[in-house]
Amino acid sequence: ASFLTGYVDQEGELEMRLDYIARRYSRTWLIPDVLAAIPWEWMQSWVTLGGNVAQLTKMFRALRFARIARLLRFLRRDVVPESWKNFVDSHPVLVCSCRVMVVLFVLCSITHWFACIWYLVGTSDEHDMTWLKKENLQSAGVEEIYLYSLYFTLTTMTTVGYGDITPQNYVEVCFVSVLLLIATVVFAALMG
Repeated sequence: ASFLTGYVDQEGELEMRLDYIARRYSRTWLIPDVLAAIPWEWMQSWVTLGGNVAQLTKMFRALRFARIARLLRFLRRDVVPESWKNFVDSHPVLVCSCRVMVVLFVLCSITHWFACIWYLVGTSDEHDMTWLKKENLQSAGVEEIYLYSLYFTLTTMTTVGYGDITPQNYVEVCFVSVLLLIATVVFAALMG
């Protein structure tokens, strides 16, 4: 929801008048959205009011979960018109193309998220040796580290695993084990 996003009213009609949309949004999601958009983590370092600030910032960060829940509710809606579905279903090449696109999207999304987590695991200061230190990437740019993380995650998920980037401590080994289990489940689900 926003000041420009229409909604379905109680009669089932799509409401697109901006004044009605703005009025509804300001009564429902405006304040939670504004509070969730404030970088409370930064505020904590600016203001020192004791332990209450940490509790306050955690409470406001929890508002972000409400936004995520709203997004998930939106994703459950059927946004593709029935005429498009019928058109795609009547052309086998389009059906195959759509399925390939879904598989690629799922694989790219999972690979991206696990690459980000692999980077975070490597930045841990708890261990003397991490994969980032072994590869001498501590001073590398974000793009280069992301590419290495993506490369490792993709080769591990596809069970190619060239062995040039390897886990260097217990936490990294645990992460890679979980990654392999999840990759196995994902590939099994995608292949039917």
